[in-house]
Amino acid sequence: MPDDSVSSFAAGTHEVTVSYSGDADHASSEGALRQSVGPGATGVTVSSTASPSFYGEPTELRATVRRGGPGDVPTGRVVFRLGADPLCPVADLDEGTATCDLTAKLDPGPHLIEVDFEGSGGYADSSGAIVQQVAPARTSTDVSVDPAAVPFGQESWLRADVTALAPASGPPHGSVQFYIDGEAVGDPVALSDGTAATLPICTLMNPLCSLLPGVHQVEAEFSAASPRYAASRGASPTRVTDAQTTTTLSSAAGETAPYGTPVSFTARIAAPLGTGGAVGGVEFSVDGKLLGDVVPLRSGEASSEPVTLPPGKHDVSARYEGSSGFLGSSASLAQRIGSPRPGEPGDGSAGVRPGTGPAATGPRAGLRSSHARVDRWGQARVEVACKGSAGSRCEGRLAVRGARLLAHRRYSVAAGRTGTVAIELNGGGRRLLSRRAVVKTRFSLISEAGTRRQPLTLRSARAPAVTIAAAPHLTARGGSLRLGLRCDAARTERCHTSLLLATGGKRLGRWQRPLPSGKAAIRLQLPRQALARLHRRGRVALRVAAVSELPVGRHSVERQRVVVWER
Repeated sequence: MPDDSVSSFAAGTHEVTVSYSGDADHASSEGALRQSVGPGATGVTVSSTASPSFYGEPTELRATVRRGGPGDVPTGRVVFRLGADPLCPVADLDEGTATCDLTAKLDPGPHLIEVDFEGSGGYADSSGAIVQQVAPARTSTDVSVDPAAVPFGQESWLRADVTALAPASGPPHGSVQFYIDGEAVGDPVALSDGTAATLPICTLMNPLCSLLPGVHQVEAEFSAASPRYAASRGASPTRVTDAQTTTTLSSAAGETAPYGTPVSFTARIAAPLGTGGAVGGVEFSVDGKLLGDVVPLRSGEASSEPVTLPPGKHDVSARYEGSSGFLGSSASLAQRIGSPRPGEPGDGSAGVRPGTGPAATGPRAGLRSSHARVDRWGQARVEVACKGSAGSRCEGRLAVRGARLLAHRRYSVAAGRTGTVAIELNGGGRRLLSRRAVVKTRFSLISEAGTRRQPLTLRSARAPAVTIAAAPHLTARGGSLRLGLRCDAARTERCHTSLLLATGGKRLGRWQRPLPSGKAAIRLQLPRQALARLHRRGRVALRVAAVSELPVGRHSVERQRVVVWER
């Protein structure tokens, strides 16, 4: 019996007729049947060029449609969708495959993407799916200061450049918070064109940023406006140098003074705008000899005591020694004294004579002790004893000198008594004591009775500092955090401390606490952000920083990471 077969039928219903032609012994005949053929089974597989991928990274999905058995490559259209929304236009299969570009279409997080094959040409429809994981684009923050070194009081600019790191692309959006020496400067600055943010510092309009001379750490923290970009932080040092000054010198008597006329000199110290004016003292000299002691500046000016000079030309100079934030400068002039009239005494042999009359007599002052202790603020107390007749007083000014003027102040003590005078070291004196624990100086008591100089030894006090007690796990109850601290200071001193609390690169709060010497326990109220994270996760990692104020405008920072558990 013959066996005729058909290799394939198209999908649908087919009428099949069989005819027999007959032979010599048999008559011809014919038969028929109805054959139904269903569509061919298919399957869809989906793959990604990058999973997980970063936001903005070029990413492509590829859908491949295959038959369940051997046969032709299916043709038709596929749809890529995220939920009910299409991700790409409907795509026609090309040799059984279709693609969809996902670049910058998905926010960070997991996404279930489904692909539907519509079926055609005898092929059944089918579906496939893939979970595409997208991570926030990594960013980089670069900080620069222009100029890198700036004189005290002059304008400087901060700049933060934020870029997306490869393989991500596209400009980040958000804001930048600047920090100088760990302290936030102003409000966050929005990125301009997605690449940079700028902020002026050390200007009269922004006194918060008037930095003292020295090296300062500038940091910038980028916070993205959306979860598509990760936060980042950059840092760069900047140096503030001492400001230049200019000294001008003038004579109250003019270029030429009559013989016998007391002459005084005035020095004016000009400093750049924005510094607030120079501070410190001026040293006057005539013909190479010092004219009294250093004269402190007042509103940028200092005047010498009147002196009587012999006839002739005299070289007068004024030297500003500088101070914290200001460089020294000097100036000079020629002072001419006319000749005496006939019969008037004076041949110039007396030299420089302070005042116009004989040396004054009266009570004299002196130090009771040649040692003084300087506290952490650069202040010291000295005892001045006054000897003289009843009812009189020792009055004048005192000066402490090393290689340069370290401190000056006026004093007034009644005769027969001892008074305590508080002196405050200038910037140069505080810097000197920060490097050396003991400094030997000269102490000058200047009054109408003359100048009396005595040796004085200054000893620096140990600066109080705070350390965080070891506590790897702390417990938060009722939204408050109990923290153990130790204040390393003398019994009569206190630690002036700022506590900074941060998590996830963001500062949550700041508290200022004066602490007594020894161990102390404080309780801080956790901010809402920390409490919300604590309730969601059961624990939260915090960073606690204790910043202690030290002499010469410096700080001591103690940092520790703690984990708070909710129980």
